[in-house]
Amino acid sequence: MVKRGYLFIVSSLITILLFISTKVSAAPIKKRFGGTDRYSTSINISKNNWDKAEYAVIVSGEGFADALCAAPLAKKFNAPILLTNGKGLGNDLKNELTRLGVRKVFIIGNYGVIAQDIEREIYETNIDYERISGDTRYDTSLKIAERIGSSNGIVITYGENFPDALSTAPMAAVKGMPILLMDKHGMTDNMKLYIENNKIEKFYIVAAENVISNDLLKSINNYKRLSGANRYETNQIVINEFSNEIDFSSIYVTTGEAFADALSGAAAAAKTNSPIILTDGNVLLGKTVLASKIPSINEMKILGAAETMPEENAQTLLSDKKIVKYVYDAEKVSRILKNIEQSDGQKIAFLTFDDGPSTTVTPEILDILKSNDVKATFFLLGTNIEANEYSKDLVRRILQDGHAIGNHTYTHNYRNIYPGNQVDPAKYMQEVRATNNAISDIIGEEFKTRITRMPGGYMSRKFHKDSNLSYFNEVLKGNNMYSIDWNAYDGDAEGKWKNAEQLLQEVKKL
Repeated sequence: MVKRGYLFIVSSLITILLFISTKVSAAPIKKRFGGTDRYSTSINISKNNWDKAEYAVIVSGEGFADALCAAPLAKKFNAPILLTNGKGLGNDLKNELTRLGVRKVFIIGNYGVIAQDIEREIYETNIDYERISGDTRYDTSLKIAERIGSSNGIVITYGENFPDALSTAPMAAVKGMPILLMDKHGMTDNMKLYIENNKIEKFYIVAAENVISNDLLKSINNYKRLSGANRYETNQIVINEFSNEIDFSSIYVTTGEAFADALSGAAAAAKTNSPIILTDGNVLLGKTVLASKIPSINEMKILGAAETMPEENAQTLLSDKKIVKYVYDAEKVSRILKNIEQSDGQKIAFLTFDDGPSTTVTPEILDILKSNDVKATFFLLGTNIEANEYSKDLVRRILQDGHAIGNHTYTHNYRNIYPGNQVDPAKYMQEVRATNNAISDIIGEEFKTRITRMPGGYMSRKFHKDSNLSYFNEVLKGNNMYSIDWNAYDGDAEGKWKNAEQLLQEVKKL
């Protein structure tokens, strides 16, 4: 059955993506690593990239310098980078250290950055620790370099702003090169002494000349400057420089406007020799020095919540034109479709497809959508998902092609979810969870959606004067979900067979 309504969900929003161009690269599988804040994001990144770890690196989440300079250290010891507010570990971070089976923690930063009480907390968990710190961020970067070693050379970048350091961190880690920070006044005496004593002969400078001038680098030879017109071009130039060491099958993507979500991502990216690509929604990889790498990309890992790193910004990266979006909150769409709230009058169609996946119909729909560069929402049934291996492959394809998935219950069985013609909220949510679990088993990670479509529609429950609807609404809200109907219907399930033009005319009657 094909129904049309206000439906397209990405993360926590109901969204439709309008592609200006018809030339869009095959969509890689996207995974988002986000949380309620930078601290929970770091834990989520750790959980999704490390089953076990003998070492962990703990840094302050209040600044960028220590975390990004610690990326090569984390790479050397195969350790996740976990963030603290500097005052205490917190239960979530303690639990993550326990889950990982950590035996030793590297604390990066002085007591002004990470309090001494944190050492006590770590000690009480029977975990060894080592603090690496200096009086300033510049001294701390040097102390980290001393711990790592510099036989492969060093990277020097600007210590007062994060974009250059963020581009540098995973690449330096992959190369096993420590990161030293400089300001506009030049190298510290200790830095010069370190370079001299270690007879370092290879240097990368990741900063514009107006930030770290050539005059400030007279004491070193054989350096190469990596810098572009802006933070995004610099990011691309750095990645391109080390492209022979990079595995482009999996890339990390994050905003170039803030550093918080990417702090822990640097260690995860370095673990798999992956780049972190910065974007503000206007970066088109096809028009950069990295254009030739696009066909290699199979997986895109998005760092940060949708509010800071929107889905369409990630999609734009692999397109040849900027993607424009229309955004509707899930609750707002639900209220419009229930006639509780008026529509804003925008002429937008949201395509939705129920009861899938169908091994005969769904592939054809996906082919048509792909050829016309249109995105849609598929309300899936758990029983159909688990019908056979081809059905499971179709779920993967729906997500890989960039479509959204809503929950249409597990069985579509009215007798089970509507006993006595009244919705049973407990049984309904049981079926929702079963379908979510079926999808989670296929994609290998937890699946959640904010939208469900009631079999027969929410409108049919109102027609039958379902006395349980009010309580059902409360249950949905408690699970951060909303019921989504449709407000335009093509009549494909009733009466005589209709061709495509006749179906379209039915919709236009709205």
